Amino acid sequence: MKSLIIAAIFAIPFIAAPQSRIDDMKAGYDREMEVLIDRYYHEGDWEKVEKLLRSYAKHHPDDAEISNSLAWMLFNNGNEPGSILESIRFVRDNPTSDAGKINLATQYFQRKLFSRVPQLLEPLISTTKELNAFVMLGRSYEVLGLLKSALRVHEARAKLFPNDASGNKNLERIKQMIAAGGEA
Repeated sequence: MKSLIIAAIFAIPFIAAPQSRIDDMKAGYDREMEVLIDRYYHEGDWEKVEKLLRSYAKHHPDDAEISNSLAWMLFNNGNEPGSILESIRFVRDNPTSDAGKINLATQYFQRKLFSRVPQLLEPLISTTKELNAFVMLGRSYEVLGLLKSALRVHEARAKLFPNDASGNKNLERIKQMIAAGGEA
């Protein structure tokens, strides 16, 4: 029994060494992918960038930034359905990712699918520090005619970002719309 314990203690460095090597290999892969993506992007070879990003996203299925880059590149390559599907896939596979939800909400917002934005952003509004989440949610509520909800979001935005001149203008504008008998 004693010899088994001693053998296990001596084996630990040999077991740990391969994991360290694997981590180094993964880091090297990531650096090389980023260099290639950047190079092909600046050369304007969008198809290669898309292929590399697809591969990179498969190796990092929980990285919202990589998924968003892939969605953006799909859109730029004329694959608008693929772009939004990538954002939907990411949120489906990573339901706790706030960044993924904001990225998908951005896709909806840019396509003027305002009714889909609140379900993604409303749960985040009490915890997020992302200005764009407030902008998209407040504007979506406004377009949908839900002025009291828009007011609530713009007030939260003003509280979190007191020096945001655009946010303060929107807050006053919504207050005026409500005072003038606008739809609530």
